[in-house]
Amino acid sequence: MRLFLALEIPTAVKDAVSARIGGEKHHLPATRWVQPVGLHLTLAFLGETAEELLPRLEGAVEEACSASPECLLAVVGAGTFPPKKPARVAWLGIQSGRSERRDLFALMRLQRTVEKAAFEAVEKKPDRRPFHPHLTLGRPRSPWPRQATEHFLAAFGGTYGDPFPVRQVQLVRSFLEPEGARYETLGEYALQATRDNDENEQGD
Repeated sequence: MRLFLALEIPTAVKDAVSARIGGEKHHLPATRWVQPVGLHLTLAFLGETAEELLPRLEGAVEEACSASPECLLAVVGAGTFPPKKPARVAWLGIQSGRSERRDLFALMRLQRTVEKAAFEAVEKKPDRRPFHPHLTLGRPRSPWPRQATEHFLAAFGGTYGDPFPVRQVQLVRSFLEPEGARYETLGEYALQATRDNDENEQGD
């Protein structure tokens, strides 16, 4: 099974992303754009994993999530990989949903915690590249020149929807098909509820 761990993105954010892509994709060179309905924030890509390891994996991820606090995130801004070179990947950024950066720090800790637990469970070594929270939007069929990249950064800047609470991590199986990737959620694991979120719910 081709597996990864991810955070779900709210429908309102996906709708805002879809509208932006629809309005701008014709002004950019040929690109394989993602289907917004499948947008997610990848925490750890496990790749091909034996099915018999699934119970151990789920137990490890559930335990790691139960000790990790919920956080508030926002989809803001845009960028490309590799930085300062012809773009091969276009993405949207992830920031803290509050003025302080504590939620972004919580996200970084969550990613390290679940990645470590998951890879130990399936007896693999994790990718050592630094975690850069983002939503992949598209992959240019040929690397974008500077002018195209600048247009993308200007057109796709700004905020997408409202800040959203992150309360669980998903274990997802992906299927690579001719029309694009298809995803199946295998499990959802709750994060540790925070006092801030409890108070917000009581006040609604």
